[in-house]
Amino acid sequence: MTRYAIKRLLLALLVAFTVSAVSFGILRLSTDLAQALAGEAATPEQVEQIRIAYGLDRNLILQYLDWLRGILSGNLGTSYYFKQPVADIIFERLPLLFTLAGIALSCAILVAVPAVYRGLAGSGTPAATPAVGLIVLLAVATLAGAD
Repeated sequence: MTRYAIKRLLLALLVAFTVSAVSFGILRLSTDLAQALAGEAATPEQVEQIRIAYGLDRNLILQYLDWLRGILSGNLGTSYYFKQPVADIIFERLPLLFTLAGIALSCAILVAVPAVYRGLAGSGTPAATPAVGLIVLLAVATLAGAD
């Protein structure tokens, strides 16, 4: 059992590494990030300054290793769009995330429990139908109160 768990853990780590490497590569190779950050009206000198400031002038493998080192140490970096630490942005939105997760869990329970009960009873009547209206109402109310 322990051997199986270790094997699965190593496989999960391999998948996580592969997904991170591929997504990092696609992001970096799909567009010139320095040009995107500088804007269309930027001069070549401004684009080069941004490229140097963000380390985009370095080898792609070195960029990935720096990014991976930061992620593993808890440094999620700075958002290019919001110009603030990514960790702060995530923590700022955690209450809404937990609210939505709670509503999703509640809706899943509201639908699953009657459906299983009806399925065990063998009536064949879809018991989940009345819960659909409640799900929509809760989702709209949550999203309406989210700014």
